[in-house]
Amino acid sequence: MNRAKFLDMLSGLSVQYKPSQFYDHERNKKTVGEKLKKLSEKYNKELSDRVILFLTEFNEIEFYRTESVSKDVLHITLRLRSAATDPDSGELILYIGSAVNSCGTIERFVLSENGSFGAVSDTEKKRYISDSAEGFFEYILTKEYDCHITVTEDTYKKLREAGWYEGRRADISSIISAVKANNVELTEAQKEFLREFVGIESPEPFDQHSFYVADGNTYRGMDGFYENPYQNNDAPNNSNTVSQTVTVRVGWCDGFTTELGLSPDGLIVHDSSVIGRTVMEGWQIILN
Repeated sequence: MNRAKFLDMLSGLSVQYKPSQFYDHERNKKTVGEKLKKLSEKYNKELSDRVILFLTEFNEIEFYRTESVSKDVLHITLRLRSAATDPDSGELILYIGSAVNSCGTIERFVLSENGSFGAVSDTEKKRYISDSAEGFFEYILTKEYDCHITVTEDTYKKLREAGWYEGRRADISSIISAVKANNVELTEAQKEFLREFVGIESPEPFDQHSFYVADGNTYRGMDGFYENPYQNNDAPNNSNTVSQTVTVRVGWCDGFTTELGLSPDGLIVHDSSVIGRTVMEGWQIILN
């Protein structure tokens, strides 16, 4: 299978391929060839022809797909990043891509010096996937992760210190009026988030995890802040899909260096994407 056939296969599946307008296949082949040569010399390892062929054909591909059970949107990337020596086998392994969901990187894909594919994560050493490119492609197109984080007691503690408590229902009538004046129409999910969290502020303003949810005077639409990975109107019905026009900025986080956004589904938007399958998962990522 070559690159063109793989991309044709993607077009026939329920995934959203995101072509790069800057990609040039011949230039990529040259760049990858030079990088592989340097890595081979650095680690004193000879890479198999299968490795070289795969990376010169399939480097720089990314697409999105929706898990059939959890309905999470996965961002799959194939891109040669770096290399390392496997501490157990002594083999050279190349980091060639990743699977990411709304909670972050689930696992990274690796390719060994002899051409076998595997995956590694923060909690798992290299796990074998396949000896063939076809087997690897089947894996990244069908793997069901349903992988999400656990909200810890420390996150609840930090929220309570900031003024949150279970059952909190703040009056947001003035906020609704204020944002309407700025041509922003809040959804019911956004209103529910604000009733629970508006006005909370971490007690340590200069801590790297400091945050606050402001009042309505600072809210604005965040057009262009979030890049929707789906083109046109063919996105699946999923809570991780955000419409640009109704995403609003409601505060700041990361030591007041990053805008805190709120998707129309009432989920936290951070650094250009929705984080967490739930609001509390989003707070977990920000605060820990």
